[in-house]
Amino acid sequence: MSTIKVIDNFLDDETFKNFATLCMTYPHFGCADFATHNKDADGSIDRFGEDLDTNVSHEVMFQAMMLKREAGLVQITDFYLASRFFIDILQEKLNALKFYVLRLNCTVRQPRAYTGMMHTDSDVRNEKFKNAILYLNTNNGGTRFEDGTIVQSKKNRCVIAPVEMKHAGVWHTDAKLRFVLNINYIEN
Repeated sequence: MSTIKVIDNFLDDETFKNFATLCMTYPHFGCADFATHNKDADGSIDRFGEDLDTNVSHEVMFQAMMLKREAGLVQITDFYLASRFFIDILQEKLNALKFYVLRLNCTVRQPRAYTGMMHTDSDVRNEKFKNAILYLNTNNGGTRFEDGTIVQSKKNRCVIAPVEMKHAGVWHTDAKLRFVLNINYIEN
């Protein structure tokens, strides 16, 4: 039996529309020359484009961190504070005791569909530690899990899995942009 749970229409329509719009129009996305792990970087940023590693994938991601809890420190951004009403709703809907990561990811359309690198979002192993992905728009991308399950990107769909379950982005070819909210949390 799969430990992956998919919930369509996760938030009520009005809440979703307002929250997704806020997320997708947030002006402070930062660009990364990797998609899921630093070892995917090609050197566009850290080596200023000199001596590029052309053997890595050409995925690019824009990220906006909302909250990160690590090594006893908590980083909270102004976007987290501005979104607090919606964060409280997410916490209730997910039955979350505590959030560890709230991160907006925006990826750009690719010329062909492919799957990124399998990864986990944390090294923590705890049956109550979960990874949730809330898809903010519909496109032909998605998420592939290590058990072979593929979840299609569909607006207001949430997929929940144990944080130790490996997964990878499935890159989209239709929409210009794909937005997801990645959430790592401890379940009540």
